[in-house]
Amino acid sequence: MKGKYVVQVLGIAVSLFCLNSCAKQSSLTSKPSSELDESKMSVAKTDSEKNVLSSKPSESKTQENVVSGLDETKQKETSDNDKILADLAKKLGKSKLDKFSDSFVLCTVNNVPITVGDYRRQFKSEQQQVQASLTMNPEVTSNLIRTAQEQGVTLSLDEKKRLADSAMRMQKGGTKSFDKMLAENRMTKAQFRDQVLDVGLAFKMANLVIEDGLINELVNRSILAQAAKENGFSKDAMKKYTEVAQSPEYKRLLEVSGISGDDLRNEIIGNELCLKQIDKIKKESPITDVEISNYYEKNRGKFRHGARIRLSQIFIARGSKVGESEQDMGMRLKKENPSLSTGDINKLVQEQIKKKSDLAQDILNRAHKGEDFATLANQYSEDLVKSTQKNGGDLGFQEESKLDKSFADKITKIPAGGVTSEVITSPYGFHIFKVTAKESPGYYKLSEVKETLKDLLTEEKGQQVLDDWLAEGRQKATIVVSPEMKNMIASNKLEKR
Repeated sequence: MKGKYVVQVLGIAVSLFCLNSCAKQSSLTSKPSSELDESKMSVAKTDSEKNVLSSKPSESKTQENVVSGLDETKQKETSDNDKILADLAKKLGKSKLDKFSDSFVLCTVNNVPITVGDYRRQFKSEQQQVQASLTMNPEVTSNLIRTAQEQGVTLSLDEKKRLADSAMRMQKGGTKSFDKMLAENRMTKAQFRDQVLDVGLAFKMANLVIEDGLINELVNRSILAQAAKENGFSKDAMKKYTEVAQSPEYKRLLEVSGISGDDLRNEIIGNELCLKQIDKIKKESPITDVEISNYYEKNRGKFRHGARIRLSQIFIARGSKVGESEQDMGMRLKKENPSLSTGDINKLVQEQIKKKSDLAQDILNRAHKGEDFATLANQYSEDLVKSTQKNGGDLGFQEESKLDKSFADKITKIPAGGVTSEVITSPYGFHIFKVTAKESPGYYKLSEVKETLKDLLTEEKGQQVLDDWLAEGRQKATIVVSPEMKNMIASNKLEKR
C-alpha cells in the first residue's frame, strides 16, 4: 500500500514533526510500534479501555442510552472539574514541555500526582498506536486528513519544508531501492512528495486529537486505578506484573517501550488495575432479556432477510481428514510409504478419493430410498462441528442470495423435504444436502439474532455505564492543578510552541 510505505519510510521525519510538544521523548520510530503491540504484554490500552479513557465527559452518545444519566446537579458539579481539565489541556497543548523534569507535577487527583513524566509516556504510547494504525489501515490517514480539513488544520510552511526536505533526502541520487519502491507502487516522485505531506498532516491532526483528551484520560486512569485498589485488585495487578517480568518477552518489551524498569512496572500494574476496574463496572450492569427484546421491537426493520432455505448436510472429506488437499494426501502417503514412486503415490491418492466418492454416492442412494437423513448425517458426516453436535447435519437457514454459487443452482430448486439428486463435489470433498424448509422474504426471529444483539447491547451499555461512572468519579474527585503549574501559567512562563 502506498500510504503504508510512506508511514514506514518517513517515520523518523514525521515523528520529529509530531513530537515537538514533548521533545524529551525518544523518536516515535526509535522502536517499531508493531513490536510493542505484538508482545501481548504491551502497556498500551485495549480498544475498550482506549475508547473509554479518551472520551471526553462533554461528548454525548448518538446511540440510545440504556441506562439513566446523571441528574442535573451532578452534571453541573462535574463541569467544574471538567473546566479545570479543559483549561489545563489547552495550556499544555500550546506549550513545549521539553524543559520540564519528569517529576514536575501537573495536577493531583485525590492527592495522587499526575506528572509530566506520566504525560510524556502516555503521549508516546498513543502516538505509537497512531503510527501502527496508519501503517495497517490507510483509511485512518484519510479520516484524519478529512477531520483536519473540516477543522481548518493545515501544515505550516516550515512543516511542509521539513517534510519535503526529508522526501528529497530519500530521493537524492535516485537510489535503486527508492526507484524500486516507486515502480512497485506505480508512483511518481511528485506523487510520493504529495503523500509525504498527507501523512504529515494526518500525524499533525492525530497529535491535536491526542493532546485534546490526554490530561482528561490520565485523570480517568487515576480514578480507575484508585477505585481498583479500594476494591482489592492490587494483588491481581502485582501478579500480572510478576508474570510479565518473568516471561521471555520482558527484556524485549523493556527495550521497545523505551522507559525505565520502574516506569514499566508502574505502567503494567496501573494498566491492569484499570482493566480490572473496568471489567467490574461493566459486569455490574449486565444486559437483560427485556432490553434485548425492546431493542428488537424498536428496530425490527433492520432485521429483514431475503428468501431463504434451511439445509442439512452430509459431508465426506476427500482425504483422511477435513481440509486435506490432494497435495497434502500425496505428502502424507509418501511419508507412510517412502519406498513408493511418485506414480504409485498419485495412484493411491486417486484410489482414496474414489473410495470417498463411492461412500458419498452410497449414502445418497440410501437417502433417496428413504433412510432418515439426520441419522445418516450423524453416522457418516465428517463435518467436524456438526458431527460432534449430532444434530443431523442441520446448517440452519441460509439466504439463497448468499449461497455459494457452485451449490446454489443445485439446491434452490429442490422442494422442502427433498435431497440433492447427485453428490456435489467441491475442493473440500463431497456434499449431500437436504432442504428441510423454505421461507419467503421476511424478518429474522428474535431467537435468531438474540446472541448478536446481546453482544452489541452489552458493549453499548457497558460503554455508557463506564462513561457515567467516570463522570461521577470526576465529579466526586478532588482535582487540583499543582501550585508550580499555576505559577507557570500565571507568570506566563510556559514556552509556546
